Amino acid sequence: RSLRRQEDRQRSCVFVDVGSRFTTVVFGRGGQISFIKQIPIGGGNFNHQIAAKLGISVGEAEMLRGKLRMDRDSFYFTGESERPSLSNAESGIYASGQSSMGQGGLDSSTRQVIIDSVSAVAEELAREISLCFRYYTVTFRGERLERAVFTGGEAYEKVLLNVLRRQLAVEIEVAQPLKGFDLSGRDINFDSDRRGLLCEWAVAAGLALKGSSYSVN
Repeated sequence: RSLRRQEDRQRSCVFVDVGSRFTTVVFGRGGQISFIKQIPIGGGNFNHQIAAKLGISVGEAEMLRGKLRMDRDSFYFTGESERPSLSNAESGIYASGQSSMGQGGLDSSTRQVIIDSVSAVAEELAREISLCFRYYTVTFRGERLERAVFTGGEAYEKVLLNVLRRQLAVEIEVAQPLKGFDLSGRDINFDSDRRGLLCEWAVAAGLALKGSSYSVN
């Protein structure tokens, strides 16, 4: 659906869906799938690594990672100079030691352990994806990859995206599978999702559209 222009249909593209248990890499050109590889690494690996490093349960690790994601004060940056500017209201919240979840903010050592744990798994996943790239370019000679589109619930993981941008020599884009659809009047309140991209809906949207004619605004 996202490659409708004639010039887009002549380009090779890779879609990478990063889920909780697996990462699925799909190569295509001209609306046809050329190669698929499933990698047994996903968000669960991030949580297990954090749990092992901190000596906590996987559920607690998942909660801490979600807290870090929502913590605008850290925003996955470790240096003061790299931190984004905050509004006066936000500064007041963080000055009082409260995160956006209504609890105390993560201490710096815990935050660093989480980032290092996610980075270690992200590096491993990036290497596996890079091997898929290498196989594709060797097998389908003359096909040059220009961008990788990421979907799935773990496509929000900023540490992962930063690692991928360093290791993969292509443009990295996070998908918006429901962009262009009228979502008003639906039972699900999509507007409540602060992340906005809704990239975790890619598989569901694809299955719903399969074999049907559709119009996009």
